[in-house]
Amino acid sequence: MSDLEKYCYNTNRDMLDVETSWWETDNEMAFELHKHEQAQSLIDNGFLDESGEMIDCVKYSINEYGFRTHKMDNLELGGVMVLGDSISFGLGNPVDHMWVTKLEKEIDKKVYNLSAPGGSHCAAKRIFDSWYDTLQPSCVIFVEPPVARTEFWQENIQTWSRVGPWNLIHFTEYAPLIDNDEKNENRANAVREGFKEICDRDGVKLITDQTTDFFSEHWDYNNWRAKLKANLQRGRDLAHPGEDYQNELFNRIYANYVL
Repeated sequence: MSDLEKYCYNTNRDMLDVETSWWETDNEMAFELHKHEQAQSLIDNGFLDESGEMIDCVKYSINEYGFRTHKMDNLELGGVMVLGDSISFGLGNPVDHMWVTKLEKEIDKKVYNLSAPGGSHCAAKRIFDSWYDTLQPSCVIFVEPPVARTEFWQENIQTWSRVGPWNLIHFTEYAPLIDNDEKNENRANAVREGFKEICDRDGVKLITDQTTDFFSEHWDYNNWRAKLKANLQRGRDLAHPGEDYQNELFNRIYANYVL
């Protein structure tokens, strides 16, 4: 495997170029637990029928670089490059519920969703730097993750490792990487400014949006799993927002796209 900077976090060959029913927080073990503890939420959100059987509507088509998007062997230049985290990746959501899918149906361009679950501004920059010249996009859409995240190269397993508040419960040695608000914001600003400089230089449309409204209102970093308000529509993993929120993102981004 070469050019690892081009990859999403999971660089295990067994998890590349696959179609699977489960991915990361949206896993079978968690679903079985939710069936007993939060069955009504799964029923209300369309993932469990009244008899307790799973409604099999979520599939993850993961390409050869670990992204939930088109294969990268026959690229369509001048398309749309999307950068983001698990929300834009669509964790817990059927493909048709994802804002990137809705966008691609509305525009006459291919949308390459290079979002990385648990991603950070640093991850977005790494992926942008690796793919921008190859894709030659006409538009870059960056749905920003919270700034209190970063990543580092883990040599022993040859992959990029994510660092975020979820690590701090058990791995306090990572705290210095993300526990300074000013450094976090400066790091994020540097990425934003870098994207803008390159896109302005090349006449590429840049759209930025933030999911911080979702995280600040609904996310609890003191638990290993996100706790969402009971009345919020959720994805199958119950840890990410469902189609209503995906629609909100689509409406905002599409409005900026057509301006």
